[in-house]
Amino acid sequence: MFGDWGHGICLLLGALFLIAREKKLGSQKLGSFMEMLFGGRYVLLLMSLFSIYCGLIYNEFFSVPFHIFGSSAYRCRDITCRYQFVPQMIFLNSLFGYLSLLIIIKWCTGSQADLYHVMIYMFLSPFEDLGENKLFWGQSVLQVILLLLAVIAVPWMLFPKPFILKRLHTECERRTVSTTPRRRLAPWAYTSLFTGWSSLQGASLHLGVVDLVVRDSRPKN
Repeated sequence: MFGDWGHGICLLLGALFLIAREKKLGSQKLGSFMEMLFGGRYVLLLMSLFSIYCGLIYNEFFSVPFHIFGSSAYRCRDITCRYQFVPQMIFLNSLFGYLSLLIIIKWCTGSQADLYHVMIYMFLSPFEDLGENKLFWGQSVLQVILLLLAVIAVPWMLFPKPFILKRLHTECERRTVSTTPRRRLAPWAYTSLFTGWSSLQGASLHLGVVDLVVRDSRPKN
């Protein structure tokens, strides 16, 4: 069921009516349409609940925007759209979209073609003659084109996006490092460093003199 909680409420009321009058309607002879609805009353109940749930998410009430929780729209990044969404749609429609087209053509024409054979040999032997499984003119050429598009879409949706994100991350790190200001020491800091170094030199000199005096004061054998 589509995401509209206004239509979902109407469907919920109808499903509850069928469930509440279950015994009475089950003992009567119903028309073909009413019998179909009565047989799927619990399915209609679930569909209405799902419709209300999705309608509350998408803020739809009888096809009119009804803002309760704010916008839930997902804004796709350019990288995700170009290197993920587009190749995924090409791959999906090249295989499953083509299979859906074959199913519709088979239903409309009443053909006895084996669609399992068509889809399997589309990969195994794309240039082989379809024979009795041919549904329309130019089917073999179309299958080769769709197969090439599906093969191209696989590396297109797997490899470019990770490398582009890594390059952008590296550039961001370099830009952050280059714009970070270097710390400069204040004038008093240089004085403190010089004083500390002088004190260290004085202590070393003092220790050297003490060591020399101790050595001279030792008794000589």
